Amino acid sequence: WNRLPISQQNLTMNANAVEGDRPVPDDITFKTRDGNNVYIDVNVMWRIDPKRADYLVSNVGQTVEEIKERVVRPISRSVIRDIFNEITSEEYYQVTVKNQMATKAKDMLAKELAQMGILVDMLQVQQHRFDSEYQAAINAQKQAEADVQSLIEQQKNMEVQKKSELEGKRSEWNKLM
Repeated sequence: WNRLPISQQNLTMNANAVEGDRPVPDDITFKTRDGNNVYIDVNVMWRIDPKRADYLVSNVGQTVEEIKERVVRPISRSVIRDIFNEITSEEYYQVTVKNQMATKAKDMLAKELAQMGILVDMLQVQQHRFDSEYQAAINAQKQAEADVQSLIEQQKNMEVQKKSELEGKRSEWNKLM
C-alpha cells in the first residue's frame, strides 16, 4: 500500500533560491502583450483529492514530490504563463487587473489539475520584476514625472509670491493716491 498525505502542499516558484522549492532561481517568466518580460514569484497551495489518490499513485507518482514535479509544477507554470501574457506591462501595475489575472489563473489551474485528482486551494502572485533595461526606463519615467510635478509646484509658488508682491505694491500705490 502506498499512502499519500492529503494535507495542503505548497509549490513555491521564486527567484530567491533560498525561498523556493528548488536550489536555483525558479520564478516564472512571461512576456506581456506589449513584448516585455516579467518575472514573478508564485506560490500554489494544493492538495490531493482523497477520492482520486489511487489514480495519482497508478498514473503519476508514488510520492507527493513526484506528483508535484511531474504534474503540479509543469501545469502551473504553463497555465500561469498563458494567463498572464494576456496583459500589457502597464496593466500589470494595476492591482485589480493583476488580481483578476491571478484569479483567472487559479480557476484555470484548478480545472486542469482537478481532472487528475489535485485540488488547488490558492494561487498567490508575489514579487515581480521586469528586465533591467525596462525597469530603468520605468524609473526614468517616474523621475521625469516627479520632476515635472516639482516644476509645477515651483511655478505655482512663484505665482503666489508674485501676486502677493503685486498686492503689496498696489496697497502702497493706493496709499500714495
